[in-house]
Amino acid sequence: MKNLNNNPFKIENQYIDNSCTKIYTNPAYRVNIFSLPTPSKILYLWFIYVLTPGKDYVYLNRKLYMEESGISSINTIKTALSGLIDNKIIAISPVKDYYYINPLYFYSGNRVKKYNL
Repeated sequence: MKNLNNNPFKIENQYIDNSCTKIYTNPAYRVNIFSLPTPSKILYLWFIYVLTPGKDYVYLNRKLYMEESGISSINTIKTALSGLIDNKIIAISPVKDYYYINPLYFYSGNRVKKYNL
């Protein structure tokens, strides 16, 4: 167990990461997110947490996702992915379990610099 920064709570295997993911607040995007099936909302939230700064794709580590989210069915993951893909929040890439993100919804890093906006 580690005691980081004189924290009174003991924390196991913690690492400090100061990166963040921005969620863009366009009302139309918000309505689209809230219309998603619940499994898609959960996967969207998980993607927000695991997105690597500066990348416009995300890796779906199915084992880790299922463990962290408490999901036990591959069909639930398929439903979640379908909702995100159908609503153009993510897109299928040519590489298995990697998905392009739609940076209009969320992005980690500087999307203006990345896309020369």
